[in-house]
Amino acid sequence: MPYDDEIKPQDDVPSLVNMTSAALDFLNKKSGDKGFFLMVEGGRIDHANHYAMATRALTETIAMDRAVEEILAKVDLEETLVIVTADHSHTLSVGGYPGRGANITGVVKGDNGWVMKADDGQPFSILGYANGPGFKKLQVKDNSNSSSWEAISRAGDLQNGETAGASFVFPGAVPTEKETHGGDDVGIWAAGPWAHLFHGVHEQTFIGHVMSLASCIGPHKDHITCGKRRRQK
Repeated sequence: MPYDDEIKPQDDVPSLVNMTSAALDFLNKKSGDKGFFLMVEGGRIDHANHYAMATRALTETIAMDRAVEEILAKVDLEETLVIVTADHSHTLSVGGYPGRGANITGVVKGDNGWVMKADDGQPFSILGYANGPGFKKLQVKDNSNSSSWEAISRAGDLQNGETAGASFVFPGAVPTEKETHGGDDVGIWAAGPWAHLFHGVHEQTFIGHVMSLASCIGPHKDHITCGKRRRQK
């Protein structure tokens, strides 16, 4: 499946929102009053991050957002639980002191035009990774007699006024073939029946228990509220 930014109008290739919409239509037609379970994964977000293509990862996140919008437009939240979460983070982070109006795919720049520069006198990108292929863009300066970091040239980094395209490889602090997953807690957003149970910090297995309770299947199928809901139907 191509990245979302690679899909052209003339291509006979469905986007994530196209596939989500078709799956919802099919399941709504086939399930009747029995209900259904659908999982939609924005997996290309992960792929783009592994290759340190942060701009593309953000574009894929927008594609996932459109898929969620499609779901919310087609389901009845009185009887459908919608959960949005992730199975892990990445080492992507925001650095420097960019202004509120700064382009997130560009260099650290204030709203007054001030550009933050590193100790080598060059600007640096707002986004960066703790590891990944971006490290391998570094070069040793020609005719450098220094054995310190000053011998390093950050070749290929963004300059003031430039923004990163979809395939631009962002800086990484450690040389690895692919960028790795991170250790951050990930968010959980939910709407619909029993969505109020998601609050604060939860173990990942908690999500499955809420789904079981909301759908009256699995370990919580005999919960007292499930009996009431069956009688109401």
